[in-house]
Amino acid sequence: MTHPLPANFRLIHLDLAREAGHPVGSMRDGYSLVLPIADDGRIDEQAAHAHGEACRVSRIAGGEPELGGVIRRGPGGHWTFDYGLETETPLRLSEHHFQPGEYLSVRRGEDEHTYVVISLQPIPAGSRVMDATA
Repeated sequence: MTHPLPANFRLIHLDLAREAGHPVGSMRDGYSLVLPIADDGRIDEQAAHAHGEACRVSRIAGGEPELGGVIRRGPGGHWTFDYGLETETPLRLSEHHFQPGEYLSVRRGEDEHTYVVISLQPIPAGSRVMDATA
């Protein structure tokens, strides 16, 4: 069984911001996120809860195979990128404004990296996702 996605779902692309070892950042290291975004630029948490199976993450890490997973809200309201055997923690994701040029930090193991929002694109009308409970 499939469900149509609400119109506020966006495909969000993040690239690694400049840091030691990457003085101009990197387009080869980043994330693609699929999330519902409210009018104020933050995650629409009601829609994210109602359509949790559609909240997705894809990690691109220069030369490594692309890694896909689900964006979940866990205990205490903290969000995680859940890849099955591995998780990462985006910092203050609930407070983040998704707009081009804004920054988001992600903790991967003991390391923390900062990414810049490159783009937000609407998900095409009529897109559907599989119902995880079917």
